[in-house]
Amino acid sequence: MSSNFFKVALQAGVLFAVWPILMNRSGLTGNPMAFVFALICFLTVLPFTMGQVNWGIMSVWSVSAGIFAGFGLLKFANLLGRVPKEQVSDVFVLVLVTQVVVAAIYKVTLTGLTLKTALGFIGAIIVAILLK
Repeated sequence: MSSNFFKVALQAGVLFAVWPILMNRSGLTGNPMAFVFALICFLTVLPFTMGQVNWGIMSVWSVSAGIFAGFGLLKFANLLGRVPKEQVSDVFVLVLVTQVVVAAIYKVTLTGLTLKTALGFIGAIIVAILLK
């Protein structure tokens, strides 16, 4: 996999991993959470095709979640459209590993670093390097 695909996969992974954390903090639940998420994703992607957005009155957390997810979707879709079919699974695994690392970092910020989490970070870095 080229270094550009690796870089874009890491960027997409970080963007995809942040939105659930932000959306969780928004106070929304269930179907309303899904609706706001989809709406904000739509509004994030829209400027790249239409060029105009009205952000409305959404909370900072839900707007932030939608923006991160929208950019992650753009990165991932762009990557999937360019990566050779033989590398799609490698890219997807790399994106997922990145999501797990971001979620683990968030956990560490809430609960502190444990030996188990540190070993998990090392394992994720090894996986990412081996899939490059």
